[in-house]
Amino acid sequence: MPVSADLLWLFGLGLITGIFGGYLGIGGALIITPILLEWFKTLGVSEALRFHLVFGTSLMAICGTAITASYSYARMGRVRWQAVWLTGSTAVVFSFAGSHLAALSSADFLKTFFVVFALASAAMLLIPRPESRTLDDTVHRWRLPAIGVVVGLVSAYIGVAGGVVMIPLFLLWAHLKTEEAPGTSNAVGVMTSIAGTIGYVINGWNASGLPAGAWGYVMPAVGLPLLIGTACGGPLGSLLNKRLGTKAFRFVFAIFLLAIAAKIYFKP
Repeated sequence: MPVSADLLWLFGLGLITGIFGGYLGIGGALIITPILLEWFKTLGVSEALRFHLVFGTSLMAICGTAITASYSYARMGRVRWQAVWLTGSTAVVFSFAGSHLAALSSADFLKTFFVVFALASAAMLLIPRPESRTLDDTVHRWRLPAIGVVVGLVSAYIGVAGGVVMIPLFLLWAHLKTEEAPGTSNAVGVMTSIAGTIGYVINGWNASGLPAGAWGYVMPAVGLPLLIGTACGGPLGSLLNKRLGTKAFRFVFAIFLLAIAAKIYFKP
C-alpha cells in the first residue's frame, strides 16, 4: 500500500485523536476508525478485509494515547491503580477472545456491531456524570473484574480501548471518583489495546488477500505514525481535562458519533 507519502496526515490524525482521547479518557479509535475505513476503501482494500484491518490497526494506534495519557494522569495522582489491575486482568483475557470472535465474523456483522456501539457510546457520553465523591465513599471492587470482561470483549471485537464503556461503568456502577475515571480508563486501555493488537495479528496471520506489509489484520505502516501522533496528543488531552470541564466536549463528540454511525450504516 502506498502509505509513505501519507505519514504527515496520519501523524496529524493521531495527534488530534490523542488530544481528544486523553481529554475524554478514551483511546480515540472511534475517531480513527471511520476515517481509515474511507481511506482503505480508496486504496482498494476489499470490504471483506477492510473492517478487520481497520479495527486491528486502530488498536495499535491508540496504544500511544493510552500509554502517555495514563502516565500524565498518574503524575497528577488521578489513577486508581487497584481498579486498573482488577479491571485489566479480566479485560486482557477476554480481549483475546474478542479479537478471535472478530476474525470469525463477517464484515457486515462487524459493520452493524460498530454502528450499534457508536450509537450506544453517544448515549453514554450524554449521561450526566456524578459529582466528585469523597475519599470515604466505597468503591465496589468486586464489580471491577466484571467491567473488565465487558470491556475486553467489546474493545478487541471492534478495535477500541474501551474507555467509552469503562468510564460510565466506573462512575455509575463501581463508584470511582469522577476525577479518577479518565486516568484509570486510559491505564486499563494500555492493557486492552496491546492485547487486542496482538490478537488481531495472530488471528489474521494466515488470512487470504491481505495487502502487502500487513501483519495479520494490522497495518504497521499505517498504525505506527498514528501511534506516534496519539502518544504526543495524549498528555495534552489529560492537561485539558484537568483545567476544563468536559460537558461541552462530550456533547460535541456524541453528535460526531451519531453522524459517523449514520454515514457508515447508510453508505456501503
